[in-house]
Amino acid sequence: MDTGDFNGIDVNQSFVKKFALLENVPRYHGVFSKGAGGNDPPEWITRLKTVCIGRACVRRMVAYLSDGQASWDEYAGTIGADILKHFRVTIEWPHHVLYLEKNSKRLKPDIFNRSGILADFDDDGKGLKVAAVLSNSPAEKAGVKVGDRITLIDNQPPANAWGSDEPAFHKRPGTVVSITIVRDHALQELKIRSKNLI
Repeated sequence: MDTGDFNGIDVNQSFVKKFALLENVPRYHGVFSKGAGGNDPPEWITRLKTVCIGRACVRRMVAYLSDGQASWDEYAGTIGADILKHFRVTIEWPHHVLYLEKNSKRLKPDIFNRSGILADFDDDGKGLKVAAVLSNSPAEKAGVKVGDRITLIDNQPPANAWGSDEPAFHKRPGTVVSITIVRDHALQELKIRSKNLI
């Protein structure tokens, strides 16, 4: 369990290969995140049918399947906040026991970014810097490029909180989101029509 990991589940390379997790699943590939130790290894982003921890199961979970060596490879993977939010989590520290109890969010599948933009806060913390643009995504079709700085989303400053997507990137499929970017010191406005990617 890694409460600092905002993904649902990260699965290491040996476990991915051993259980053939990449067969017949839609996915994106790249380096999408980093931690205190630097960039994570390349990974596939996909949606798993069911993830079970003991008898507690979550359906249609977004998962990150490693395609390279990770610092946590001695484990099958890590469980992050996007799985834990489906439960009331109680840790009984003296006995090293973790209890997961159902809550209302458990039945709702996770929404994966519908823009195709994966971004981090830029150096001044006032905008977003595009870290990745998923192929065949609305962002790619609109002309967004890695390194673009997003200064406005629907004429408002980005609301991105640490460890979570910009809320505008989760709007219903078909919604048009306007972003203002800075590229080569010039402002541009781009329109992105949201769609389900995985």
